[in-house]
Amino acid sequence: MNSARLFFIFSWLLMAGWFFSGTLYAEDGLRFGPLRGDEASGSSEPTQTAPPPENLDAPSASPPEIPPISPDFPARRRMSEPQSQTPTGNGRRTMPPSRTVSPPGSGSSSGSAPAQVAKHAGALELVRGGPVRSSLREVAARLCRHVSSSPQRPHLVVADGKRRVQFIFEKIPGGVKPDIVLSDLRLERFARNAQGQWVLSAVVHEGALEARIFLYTAGQIQSFPVWSTPHRNVDFDGDGTVGEADWAALHKNAASLYDLNGDGRITAEDETIFVLNYLLENPCHQID
Repeated sequence: MNSARLFFIFSWLLMAGWFFSGTLYAEDGLRFGPLRGDEASGSSEPTQTAPPPENLDAPSASPPEIPPISPDFPARRRMSEPQSQTPTGNGRRTMPPSRTVSPPGSGSSSGSAPAQVAKHAGALELVRGGPVRSSLREVAARLCRHVSSSPQRPHLVVADGKRRVQFIFEKIPGGVKPDIVLSDLRLERFARNAQGQWVLSAVVHEGALEARIFLYTAGQIQSFPVWSTPHRNVDFDGDGTVGEADWAALHKNAASLYDLNGDGRITAEDETIFVLNYLLENPCHQID
């Protein structure tokens, strides 16, 4: 009797201990101890643990280093900045680069050598550089040697603002259309003809004595004079022909009648105008 009572009491205590202690059977076997909050509620999600309080007295850490931006990444635009219409290879549209144009022969800012200049002498330069005491025919013959080799057609024109000249260029360095600069000329056309020659058509400005054409191509500059002159009456003695007597009168008199360029004195410009007007009446093929 006593043994049965003791066994009953022991069994009751054991069951009460299980009930109040919260013992669970886990998947890996029997486990003793109190249940956690998430296990007691039946939730399988882990409980988030709050981070430890921040130490406000500790020095702040340096900000993280920002990696450099790739040069291929497009820069941000201001709203007022106009959008470019220049497509690029990756589909973006960027502002086109500005272009700086240097004068021919000056060289670029990167230190490149200036272009070589081939300058053909004009009438005024030939008269100034010639002998002081030359006859009219000697000066005319010196000019004619250059006129005959000029690509200009016709070889000599009156600069009245209406006359057209053509320059026919057989060969141009590089074989491409050159850049051109005109002085005292109005361009009408510059194109290649059926024979492959480059032909420039232009009108000479009124009164032009030193008109020029500059061709810039393949690192070279070629400068060609335009053979033109303002029209003047150089028959000073009125005998109907222009000759050595009129040429001599030009150098002996300083009257306004012989001042052909209107600057009040007789200079190489007056001599040049005189000789070119003489050649208008006496073409070069008639000069010895």
